[in-house]
Amino acid sequence: MSLQQKMRLLSHFMPAGFPHFRHGNRDYLYLRDVPYELETVFSTWLSRQPADVLVYDAPDGWLIRAPKGIAVSQTGWEEFVYWMAHTLREKLSQAEFEAQQLSVTQKPDTAQ
Repeated sequence: MSLQQKMRLLSHFMPAGFPHFRHGNRDYLYLRDVPYELETVFSTWLSRQPADVLVYDAPDGWLIRAPKGIAVSQTGWEEFVYWMAHTLREKLSQAEFEAQQLSVTQKPDTAQ
């Protein structure tokens, strides 16, 4: 893992917050500053969003071309975090349900 990747680890951002900048009246996160662990997931998720939010520099869009590269708005990032948390909760519920079903089927028959 390169030094740049280590600096972008999600755990690195927890105490300090995400590096962001203000453009107009909105806050943005450069795509290059997305935490390393989430880079692929975020780019895949972003590519599957409605086309109108992916238009660069549009008033209601999530992306801008900034001096240091492409950046995503706080709104876009918040949508991703919401989706990620929702997805994790669903998977956790599914795992808990499956564990519960497994424990029910493995209980010894005490009715004899």
